[in-house]
Order: sequence, then C-alpha cells, then structure tokens
Amino acid sequence: MTDDLRTYISKLDIQELRLANGDHIIAEVIWDRESEDIVIKDPLLLMGDKSVTEWFAFTDSQYFSIDKSSIIASGTLDFNSKAYFCRLVLSRNIKSNLMNGSPQSQEDLDMLREVVQILGQEHGVSADDEVVYEDWADKVDTNKVH
Repeated sequence: MTDDLRTYISKLDIQELRLANGDHIIAEVIWDRESEDIVIKDPLLLMGDKSVTEWFAFTDSQYFSIDKSSIIASGTLDFNSKAYFCRLVLSRNIKSNLMNGSPQSQEDLDMLREVVQILGQEHGVSADDEVVYEDWADKVDTNKVH
C-alpha cells in the first residue's frame, strides 16, 4: 500500500497560503473556480519559528471557506512537506480521539505508520531499522494521553 499512499499524497492539493491578515497556513485546498471562495481542509497555522498549530483550535470543523481575495500568495507543497502535513493531521486526529474518549480509527493508525515509513524512506532510513520502525503503535496505550 505504501506506493498507493505515496501516489495519493503526491496528488493532494496541499498548499501554503499567505493571507491578507498575516496568517500563514498550510491546508488541503479544494478549489471551486466558479465561486469567490475556496474551501480548505485541515488548516494548520505556521508560526514564526516554523512550528505549527491549529488554525481554528476550538472547533471540530475540518473544512473552512476563505474569500479568494484574502489570499495574497500561495504555493503547492513539495512531496516531503505534503507527507509531513499528512502526518501532522493524522496525529492530530488520533490525539483528538484520545482526548474525547472516542474509539481509535485503525485506518488512521495504519496510515500514520505508513506515512512515517514513507518519510523515513525519503530521508534514507531503512525500513529494517528497528529503532525507527519497531512496533511502536502496539506499545502505546491508546486509552490514555501520553
């Protein structure tokens, strides 16, 4: 599945957006060329130190609408940055389920493991490296926040 996931990630329209209000966000962009708005999914706010945080931290919404005129610059992310974005979003979803006491999505856990492997391969880490790829998901108690 890793090759399928690699292809899927590469086709995602994940962009870095600079907004007129100064916000600098990364999000999956869902274009509607006929509308004056665009819809973004899972936006993350880039901080000055290159860390990221939730753009709308206190909502359960994944989708947001932005007036196109408020975007002053945008650019499509490279593959590694797209994979890292996916890792962040999957990790956030898993942590959110933990915090809310919701059942974990095995699909999210499996996909997170694959994304981590893809990122390791991109940086020359062997899939046989037990330090990186030991069965960490099996050792984590998903019933509590660590």
